[in-house]
Amino acid sequence: EAFRYIGSNPQIRLVIAVVSVHCLFTMSFDSMLPILAKREFDGGTGLFSALLMGIGGGALIGTLSLSFLRDASLRGRLFIATGIASGLTLAIAGLAPTRELAVLGIALSGGAQAMFVALGSALIQSVVQDEIRGRVMSLYALFGGGVMAIMIFSNGAAADVVNVRYLIWVPGLTFALLLSVWVLMHSE
Repeated sequence: EAFRYIGSNPQIRLVIAVVSVHCLFTMSFDSMLPILAKREFDGGTGLFSALLMGIGGGALIGTLSLSFLRDASLRGRLFIATGIASGLTLAIAGLAPTRELAVLGIALSGGAQAMFVALGSALIQSVVQDEIRGRVMSLYALFGGGVMAIMIFSNGAAADVVNVRYLIWVPGLTFALLLSVWVLMHSE
């Protein structure tokens, strides 16, 4: 029933597709943070912890800041902006020449990603009928989380042969560019 509902609603289908592609490209990097900390910055558990706290702190600040958004008409534009920002901030983190800039990039990415996913959820919930909302949101979580899990597995295998920085900045920048081009092609 939820599949049919999503299939018949292009708005919901689009948000789920964009969030799924986002999860594929930008939200599968955290499993590579120990390698980034150790191999690229010659850091240990302290740097790894700082990177993880950056993700969480950024996510906390980002989602809390959404609670101040009173104008629902801004959700769509902010959804696009945070999607692009989550890719660009990963590029900053992956290309960072210093530990501090890497932590900052990761923190900004955590904030942008959390806001993006929360906004996607809000956009869907605002238009889905009450009697099917739970099933639609379950598929939303399944698609995003499913592709993210596949990419985490792939990144783990690739990290043995590819510099981990590339596995962070290339997908991030790719997503930012794909979403930007899509927006430009579909702008009114």
